[in-house]
Amino acid sequence: METQLARVASTMGFTMPKLTDEATITAFRDTLLAGRYSLLLGAGASYGGKDRNDEDLPLGDTLRRELVRIKNLGINSSLARAYNQLTQAEKDTYITERFSNCIPGSASKLIPGFVWRRIYTLNIDDCLENAYKAFKVHQLHDPLTHLSEYIEPSDPARVHLIHVHGWSRKPEDGYVFSLPEYASTMGPSSPWITVLAHTLATEPFIIAGTTLEEPDLEYFLAGRQSGTVRRDRGPSFLVEPFPDAGTLRDCERHGLTLYHGTFEEFLNEAAALVPVRPLPVGAVTHLKEEMFSPMPKRRELALFSRDFAFVVPVQVPENADLGFYVGRPPSWTDISLNRDISREATSKLKGFVRGKFKNEQWTDNIVVLEDSAGAGKTTQAERTLYDLAAEGIAVFSYTATAMLDISLASSLFNRFKSPFVIFVDNFADHLSSIMTLYRAIHRPDFMIIGCERSYRMNHVAQIMAGTGFRRFSPAAFNAAEAADLIIKMDRYGLTSFAPSKLPNLAHDIASDPIALAVCRIMNDFRPAEEIVRSVFRDADIKRKERYLAASLAAYCYRSGISYNILAAAFGGDEMSRQFVARDVLPLTYSDSVERKYVVPMNPLLGQRVLREAVISDQGLVLEIYCAVGAHIAPYVNRSAVVKQTPEARVAGRLFDFDDVVTEMIPEQAETFYLRMKRHWEWNSRYWEQFALMKLDQSKKADPKNASNALSQALSHAKHAVRIERHPHPLTTLGKILLEDMSQNPGRASSAYKEAFEALDEAITREGKMSRIAIHPYMAIFSGTSSYLKGGGKLPRAITEKMRKHLDNAQSLFGYDSTILILAKDLTQRI
Repeated sequence: METQLARVASTMGFTMPKLTDEATITAFRDTLLAGRYSLLLGAGASYGGKDRNDEDLPLGDTLRRELVRIKNLGINSSLARAYNQLTQAEKDTYITERFSNCIPGSASKLIPGFVWRRIYTLNIDDCLENAYKAFKVHQLHDPLTHLSEYIEPSDPARVHLIHVHGWSRKPEDGYVFSLPEYASTMGPSSPWITVLAHTLATEPFIIAGTTLEEPDLEYFLAGRQSGTVRRDRGPSFLVEPFPDAGTLRDCERHGLTLYHGTFEEFLNEAAALVPVRPLPVGAVTHLKEEMFSPMPKRRELALFSRDFAFVVPVQVPENADLGFYVGRPPSWTDISLNRDISREATSKLKGFVRGKFKNEQWTDNIVVLEDSAGAGKTTQAERTLYDLAAEGIAVFSYTATAMLDISLASSLFNRFKSPFVIFVDNFADHLSSIMTLYRAIHRPDFMIIGCERSYRMNHVAQIMAGTGFRRFSPAAFNAAEAADLIIKMDRYGLTSFAPSKLPNLAHDIASDPIALAVCRIMNDFRPAEEIVRSVFRDADIKRKERYLAASLAAYCYRSGISYNILAAAFGGDEMSRQFVARDVLPLTYSDSVERKYVVPMNPLLGQRVLREAVISDQGLVLEIYCAVGAHIAPYVNRSAVVKQTPEARVAGRLFDFDDVVTEMIPEQAETFYLRMKRHWEWNSRYWEQFALMKLDQSKKADPKNASNALSQALSHAKHAVRIERHPHPLTTLGKILLEDMSQNPGRASSAYKEAFEALDEAITREGKMSRIAIHPYMAIFSGTSSYLKGGGKLPRAITEKMRKHLDNAQSLFGYDSTILILAKDLTQRI
């Protein structure tokens, strides 16, 4: 590669990025080996390819000229115009059949020899598919078109091959030959064009077989500028055999490294630079096959290690990342460097776990640390487990961001030779998967230790109904610990204080959660409210937007928002500067390995700033709310919802009327739902939550408007059920029907019967899904009591079903006094 770059620099006399320095070569090699490069291929990448008759494929302008001649059009007519003149039979002959069963060219044959994140191709032929079938491959390929639903690349052994213009083997999806056709395909049914534009703006790509002058490439590159490119990834390349002065300037503008040569030459030189290219195996450095019996396959261990990090205490060199002292959740590196302070709860928890392993007492083997947000429970848990790992206890930290592969995880845990601990932060977010895993581990000698905020413990108890667990409440942050924290941060040059004032300062900040205390220490011990107002006032608008969007997403789901989506929605120019601890509104990554999802560096401060914005600038919050909703839409579909991807989890909470919408945009809720319709009308949760908003309106409006709002709520809820007969929309429909029963006595009997059927079905479906939800029980009990108080009579069939629900509720929800009172009252009535 050095010779190619040197050639263009010397022959053209322009300054350009070079792959000659060791740092650049290392970044390229590391990114290639990690499987983080995506390809974007134009017609030239298929050079040398043949059709089924062993004739050269018509590349570039050749196809346009052929179709223009066939349809007797003007010589300068566009490809789109010529294509639109074809009859269906001609499309079959000159497009679909011509580009099917192709023979790959020399460059296409080399592509399967590497590991790619994704492959986007503007070509409609099947050269690449045939190359992946005919030659030695590192990955299995999954062909997709622009109309295929979005899929997250979760398996390193598979690569998605997306035909952005359509594919000859799926002619029913159509072909795209013009920018207007691009515009017509952008929407929920065709997410890949949007996803490509988002990822190309920031992620490492190799672009080959096309020039930057192509209209479609200009569209995709519109969001990519030198300032938007991520600096923690390898360089991106434009492979161009015939560059000119404009090419060099365009590359500089878009943050691309120009490779002067053919795509085949590029791949051959890359192969020479990285001759051994194993499948990326993730964090398996310390986790060995010999720790299991029988031993797992290497790929099984690689996939398992993406969901569970094996904690190994090692000495690490000091680094400059002091984000922990800005409020960032601790990394294992922070713990290794002893950046935390000694806390009273750590020794107690350590003694409890150590005793379990020493005495082999495995009853009550689920422990949940509960405390308020920002109180330091994660740090205390990680310190405990790090020290226990140093004593020889095996510790696995749960790192999955989407649905867990229960079969694989349980298989490896059942085969692990030693007793172990599974640590799960944000326990409630992962409880469904963790409890399914817990029941699939068929051995007694393990523990699960989770951390969760106190206000979510009722939810934890509800999901874990029938499974015992121990609650552990750490002692509150105190003045002695606050003094230790001040002294430690002073040693890192993060604060300054007079020693005589230490007792008073420590006593002052001890009243705050520790995550807020570190913020005050770094800001001259000013009150938290003053700090929040000042950073919100002093930050520029782009910083505010990105920070508030990350805070909102993290409030919805702890992973936050994808870097690519954040950059696409609010501009990625100079965004990397916001990932510095001393930034006025600093951001960080929630996933330290992949570094894909963004959250506020101090999550607690992020929520305080978000609430300040809610109070002071509702218009800004609405725009951010709508931008997040619109930009995550292409990444969410029914499959993503089932897999519980971070984007799907964020969307689920973002639309939650009762818990999130009313808190963040109380006066703009209807505006939000209406603006989201074009992006989300396929989704049952959208209509369900829109229905709840209308229900709320009906309760607050005058009688005339109340009736209209309730009618709309009922229509939206029924539409949600038509889209998906799921417990959630069924429960919402039941609630709204019960309100209809209350407001319209004339149809009380029919409304109640329909409500009972919906809620009864919701409870039944929850049971079939091995889930327990309290909401349909609450609604059916309170609604039935109201119906009976109003003089209604229950048919025998409903009475029998109701008694079963009452019995189940008392055994399932014994921890909830409200439902027990409802159940007792209703039992007496029937």
